[in-house]
Amino acid sequence: MDKIKQESVLFFQKLFDVDCTQPIGDSLDFIPRIVTEEDNANLVTAPTMEEVKKAVFSLSSDSAVGVDGFNRVFYKTYWHILADYLFKAVEDFFFGGSLTKAITRTLLCLIPKVKYPATFMDFRPISLCTFASKVFSKILANRMGELLPKIISH
Repeated sequence: MDKIKQESVLFFQKLFDVDCTQPIGDSLDFIPRIVTEEDNANLVTAPTMEEVKKAVFSLSSDSAVGVDGFNRVFYKTYWHILADYLFKAVEDFFFGGSLTKAITRTLLCLIPKVKYPATFMDFRPISLCTFASKVFSKILANRMGELLPKIISH
């Protein structure tokens, strides 16, 4: 079993490894600056309770639960109890605070792409993260969604 574990780790490390040692230099100078200081400020501004609630209630009820075992149904049902705690976690995330492993841990799950997988290439890795992590991502995605039409051409 240890041999399988070692091989799987090596396979996926190689698959997702990126060589970032090439210096970019002045090549970015040719890219026009479209994102304004105001745009940047909107991306990193402190979230409001309403923004957190909107993110929670807009996430899918059917999505797989993460390592914490909770999904949107749980958060929606107990919003009146959890709101302040989740809001504090979101604030900590946005202000660079340290987040506990209970929030940041992720379970990697291998989903077979074919009926009888024979190699690791026959699997699609997905990560099952905590619901709080999904909320962080949703808030950022909502904010980026307003900016994307400005920076992506038709």
